[in-house]
Amino acid sequence: MTNSRKLPRRSSFHRSAADYEGIIDSFETVSKAVGKEEKGQEVLEEHKSKMEELRAEVPEDESRTVLPAVVADSGYFAHNFESYTGSLLESIGLENAIQSGDDRYNKINLEQIVEFDPDVMFHMVAGDKTVVDEWKENDLYQQVTAVKEEQVYEVDRNMWSRFRGLISSEKILEDAIDHLYE
Repeated sequence: MTNSRKLPRRSSFHRSAADYEGIIDSFETVSKAVGKEEKGQEVLEEHKSKMEELRAEVPEDESRTVLPAVVADSGYFAHNFESYTGSLLESIGLENAIQSGDDRYNKINLEQIVEFDPDVMFHMVAGDKTVVDEWKENDLYQQVTAVKEEQVYEVDRNMWSRFRGLISSEKILEDAIDHLYE
């Protein structure tokens, strides 16, 4: 089930940080650059094996859409399917609710969240108070499937939105799977 709703296209001079595949490419490049190509391939094979194990924990018929986002006092910053976290979740069969847009990280409002209507939301909380605290009493927020089904999870912002690498990729997926299939 692909969500056909789209964000408006915005021009930008550069793309945000690499997606998950870009992280793998960078790891291989660094391994070669430091003369550790063989060790790098060994580590990468272990990582790929771990990723396959994690993928196997996601049911084949999984159809829920997910929306990872940094939530702060200044706004709700949704990560689309091309973002690092979005592409990582998609790599194991979890479809991102946002399948469009020029920007990988989009500041969206409550009405857009209602329109995307994700089944699951992963909130990377930034600060003591966030825009979601304001929305919790709003009837629109209560209409979102993830909210109605109690599928809104607070996750570690550093791990989910700042760290980039093989180990953090595995940890993010372990965390997601623990929340979704506990």
